[in-house]
Amino acid sequence: MSKRNDSSEKKIEQMLTQMPRVKDERSKAEIYQKIKQQSQKRIPTKKKWAVPAFSVVAAMLLLLVLVPNVLNFTSQTSPNGSNESNGDNSTGIGTMEDQDEENEEDTNELESSEAEKKEPTEEYAMEPTEDEETAKEPSVELGEDSFSHKNYVTALNEGDMEENQTAVTVPLQDAETSMIVPVSFAVEDVEDYIETFEQWNEEFSGEDIGLDPSPLQDVDWSKESEGSTLEADFKEEEPLVGSAESNKVVRSLEESLRFLEETEVTLFEEEEQGVDFGNYGVMETYTAEQDNRGYYAYTSDADMTFLVSQNAANIRKTNQSGELLTFEETLNQMKTEHDVSEATASIPDSVSINQVEEDGDLARVVFSQDSEFPDSENIQLMVDAILFTASDFNFERVSFEGVPEDMEAFNVDEPVEVPVAPNQVAY
Repeated sequence: MSKRNDSSEKKIEQMLTQMPRVKDERSKAEIYQKIKQQSQKRIPTKKKWAVPAFSVVAAMLLLLVLVPNVLNFTSQTSPNGSNESNGDNSTGIGTMEDQDEENEEDTNELESSEAEKKEPTEEYAMEPTEDEETAKEPSVELGEDSFSHKNYVTALNEGDMEENQTAVTVPLQDAETSMIVPVSFAVEDVEDYIETFEQWNEEFSGEDIGLDPSPLQDVDWSKESEGSTLEADFKEEEPLVGSAESNKVVRSLEESLRFLEETEVTLFEEEEQGVDFGNYGVMETYTAEQDNRGYYAYTSDADMTFLVSQNAANIRKTNQSGELLTFEETLNQMKTEHDVSEATASIPDSVSINQVEEDGDLARVVFSQDSEFPDSENIQLMVDAILFTASDFNFERVSFEGVPEDMEAFNVDEPVEVPVAPNQVAY
C-alpha cells in the first residue's frame, strides 16, 4: 500500500475518535418491544388466482353433468321406477339443475319408447310377423312367380295328326291390342287346301279362346293351278284407310303366306287389281318378307297363352343398323320385354344360352350350367318358341345341351323336330 493511502486512513481514524458519543436513551424494554412489533409485520405477496379459478369452473360444470345422471340412476333403481326423494330435495337444487333433470327424464322416456318399438317383449318375441316370415323365405328365381304363363296352347306336331289330317293355320286378332295370333287346326278330308283356309277364316270366331275373328274374314282366296299365283279379293265395303286396320291386315297376310307355303299374293278389290291399304298406299301384290323372326308369349282375355311371332307382335327383327338379327341374337332378344307390344318374353332371364351352333338343317343350343329352368308347362312354351324360331331360320331339327336329364320337355338324347304349326286349337 502507498504512503498516501496510509496517511489518509490514519486521518480518518483520528476524525472518528473525535466525533461526539452517540447513546440510545431508550430502555431495553422499549427496544425489545419495538423489535417484536417489526417482526410481526408481514410483507404482502401477489396471489395467483388463474389455476384455482379454472378448477372451480370445471368442478361446477362436472357437477351439473353428474348430478342429473345420479338422480336418474336413483330413479331407475327404485322399486317403482320413480324418483321418491325428488320432492323432498327439490328445494336444494337450483333452477338450472331442475331443467337439466327434466330434459334428461324426457330423453330417457323417448329412448325407452323407441327401445320398446324395436325390441319385442318376451310374449311376442317367439312369433314373427307375416312380413318377417316373408323376408326370411328365399327369393324365387324361377317357376310360376317369375315366369308364369297360364293355359299354354301347345304346338301342333306331326305326331298329333292322323294320316288323313292336315294342319290349317289362320290369323286371328285381339281387336283391343292389335295383336295377330295364328291358331292351327288338324282338319280331315281336305280336297282344296286354299278353300279350307278361306272357310276357317270366315267361320271361326275365336270367342271361346278370348280372341276376335280374322282380319281376313271377308277375303275370297283362289288359286287356279299348282304353279299359279295365289289371289286374294277383298270384299269389304269400306276401304282400309285407317293405319291400325291396314297394319293388321298386312301382318295377317304375312302370317298366312308362310303357312300356305306361298311367297306372294296378288291383291284385288271387287275383282280389280290393287287395294288401298292406307299408309301403305295402293298395293297390287304382297310379297312375304324374309323370315328370321323370334316368338313371344301372349295371353288372351280367356287366360289362354299363345305363341306369336315378332311380326304378329309388331316387334322389330332388325338391329339398329337395319340388319336382320342372327339366330343366336333372336333367341337372346326373346328374353326381353318390349314396351311397344303386349307380347311377353318366351325365355326366362334365369335361362342363359351359352352357345349356338349351326350345322346344315341342325341347330345346336347349349345352355349355361347356372341356368334355372321353369316348371313343366312353361318350359314347354320356351322349347316350342325356340323350335319355331329355328324353323323360321330354315332349321329342321334342334339339339339341346346342358339340360337336366329329368326335364321331360327336352329330348337330350337326340335332336328334336320342329313343330308343324303353332297354337293347336280343338274344335
